[in-house]
Amino acid sequence: MSRRNTELLLLIASAFPVILLYAMYVLTAGATVSFETLAVPIGLFAAFAAAHIAVRILAPGADPAILPIVFVLSGIGITFVTRLAPDLAISQLIILFVSVALMVGTLALVKNLDVVMRYKYTFGIIGIILLMLPIFIGTTISGSKLWIRIAGFTIQPGEFAKVFIVLFLAGYLAENRELLSISNRKILGLKIPRFRLLLPLFAVWGVCLLIVVFERDLGSAVLFYTIFLLMLYVATGRFSYVIIGLALLAVGAVGAYKFLSHVQVRFQVWVDPFKDAQGQGYQIVQSLYSLADGGLVGVGIGNGMANNIPVVESDFIFSAIGEEMGLLGGGAVLILFMLFAVRGLTTAARAKSDLAAFSATGLTAAISFQAFLIVGGVTRLIPLTGVTLPFMSQGGSSLLASFIIVALLLRAGDEATGREAELTGTGTMAAITDDQVASAVAPTGTRFASAPSYSHGNHSAGSRMRRRLLDTPESGVLGRVALANRLTRAVFAFTALFAILIGNLTYVQVIKAKDY
Repeated sequence: MSRRNTELLLLIASAFPVILLYAMYVLTAGATVSFETLAVPIGLFAAFAAAHIAVRILAPGADPAILPIVFVLSGIGITFVTRLAPDLAISQLIILFVSVALMVGTLALVKNLDVVMRYKYTFGIIGIILLMLPIFIGTTISGSKLWIRIAGFTIQPGEFAKVFIVLFLAGYLAENRELLSISNRKILGLKIPRFRLLLPLFAVWGVCLLIVVFERDLGSAVLFYTIFLLMLYVATGRFSYVIIGLALLAVGAVGAYKFLSHVQVRFQVWVDPFKDAQGQGYQIVQSLYSLADGGLVGVGIGNGMANNIPVVESDFIFSAIGEEMGLLGGGAVLILFMLFAVRGLTTAARAKSDLAAFSATGLTAAISFQAFLIVGGVTRLIPLTGVTLPFMSQGGSSLLASFIIVALLLRAGDEATGREAELTGTGTMAAITDDQVASAVAPTGTRFASAPSYSHGNHSAGSRMRRRLLDTPESGVLGRVALANRLTRAVFAFTALFAILIGNLTYVQVIKAKDY
């Protein structure tokens, strides 16, 4: 229970900045600070306190820092949505409460993550269907065909698709980890696996290209592809997969720029937004003005002019945060997302099985890298991609999907080592047949199954090959150590990404501020 007590103390501590921030907005709006005017942050704290009690019962071993981090991000988000789009604040608040309830419901429904292994292909099919659905029945908003309309509501199915696809990938990688980590040839010093083992990489690459072409959604395509590459590297330790994946990404990016006009526009606006400051570059130019105006400490909650940015409450909410809370406030938000990444990957390192570890890795990346993409876009570090800032941007689909991810991370943490379940082996090498082993690792043209010695006696070639695979650094306890080392590298990578964001934010808000 010490973990839950820590979580409770962190929640109480987090309530102070959340309530004080909302109180500052109330005062700027000309109202009096009272229990009634502070009902939103107090009610939000009550909802998270109830969620804490549920976690105490349903997932007592879960990470104690994730829920408080989400509470602070959600509290800052609802404050700025209320300040920037008052007419949308009530609906956003209702969706936020529903999201907290959905998180608890997911924890209650998903007793353990083993169910993923049984239904991984079902999850994969559902994810692909949700991802591709807008192509056929979608509604175009702001140039992207990402939404579908149901009974007067707009839903972005891609937000839920990433949850199902991550779970499918986790199940697939857990089942084939050892086979995917075997390489029997070298090209330019890189160990290259058999071509058929690369087919999932090509499949994901193709799907991402379809998203860019037909849905005009550059952000989701980059997000899905990055999640897949990270999970593949964490699962196999083969840097060659990353090299091949980045090469495919470069080919796809060049092709998209050459043939797709909206990709060209995004790139040109990124290179020089002031060239068409009243047209295509208007959003990013106004974003830079707001950030520069904020400086080190900000202009104060409610005193900024971020409303000049179109759709500021959604894609550009971080620009408003940076203007009114300054570099210190914006940097604090980025540090919170960095801490979320660290705690999520720590959960993956503690996970009792490959399945839980890969699920936690992918789900953490889905939140953390999405935050990097949108903040990097609005601060002009990278081309603008148009994804939402998790837990903070206005939008129901993103909020609901993000809280489902939090629930699954808490579940993965509750199943971690050191509790009732023992550490399980890596992959399922013991369950596969000799034919599968031979076909996976045999060089082209070799057929172990046709060799007489292969099926003779108890010491077959397949059995010998199985022992070789089980003796590799990716097997047994050594495999867990190798996995933990790769997750440590992933922690450093995400820490570096957010450090770069903070450095770039410092450049925009302090060093370059007067020029802007």
